[in-house]
Amino acid sequence: MLFSSFLHPELYWIQTEIKNEEELLNQMVRGISREFSLSMTDKEIVDRILQRELEKPTLVGDCFWVPHFRIPDLEDLIIAISFLKKPISMGEHNVQMVFLVLTGPTRSTLYLNALSVIASLVQDSDFCQLMKKTPDFERFCHFLDSKNLRVGKVLTVADIMSTDIHVLRENQNLEEVLDIFSKHQLSYAPVVDTQERFVAEINLIDIMKVGMPAYTAALPNMNFLSSFEPFEELLKHEKDILVKQIMRKPHVILKPDASLVEAIFEFTNHRRRHLPVAKDGKILGVVSYMDMLNKVLRR
Repeated sequence: MLFSSFLHPELYWIQTEIKNEEELLNQMVRGISREFSLSMTDKEIVDRILQRELEKPTLVGDCFWVPHFRIPDLEDLIIAISFLKKPISMGEHNVQMVFLVLTGPTRSTLYLNALSVIASLVQDSDFCQLMKKTPDFERFCHFLDSKNLRVGKVLTVADIMSTDIHVLRENQNLEEVLDIFSKHQLSYAPVVDTQERFVAEINLIDIMKVGMPAYTAALPNMNFLSSFEPFEELLKHEKDILVKQIMRKPHVILKPDASLVEAIFEFTNHRRRHLPVAKDGKILGVVSYMDMLNKVLRR
């Protein structure tokens, strides 16, 4: 089904004077409640959304905000849109456009599809140009249809994977890897060769194993050893240890069109925390078990 089919002219606003996100949400939720029967009050919905924003902001790019919330007993997928002629400040972001998405617990697939479509839309350079012209509802829907944006397809790993990834090179040393992992709070990274082909992977466990003497693999535990000496040696030689000495070939590679069920199967059967997503030898992204939590189970 075309994404535009879920939009309503009554829930499409071009705002001129909005002071902050709370005022904006109040106006949008009030407009929704005039068109739909909701099991929560306007204030309850706004308060819950704002609370979620404190815990996990839903800002996308520099100027988009995509608040979303599941309402008990709601059978519809509701998408409300506001263009802001005067941006509102949210932290370091100046929000110019808002997609508010509401649905119920039984509409998860449509809900996640809609969020995926919105995420792809805000990265479209043509859409960013259109937004500058503040299009009316009819023109906005015409643009969406020209892009053939659809909701209702089966969710795939491409819909939830992280594409902002940090790749490593075979000849980088351990010092560089640890610095990258620390700076970006990573525990996994794909490795590419000089032709940008995905050839291997490395995670924090692989690195820690390098610091442990070989004989420890045969021991039931290490409670007899309190010295940090093995890792002191590792850190002493971190400039000499190369990625190609630690990396390993990936046993599992997902295709971007793999289903979420397939990803879950690989996570559970292989006890993985991260899975690479690649096509034609090129790394496209990484899907993690936290992506499953934050983008599917608790989005």
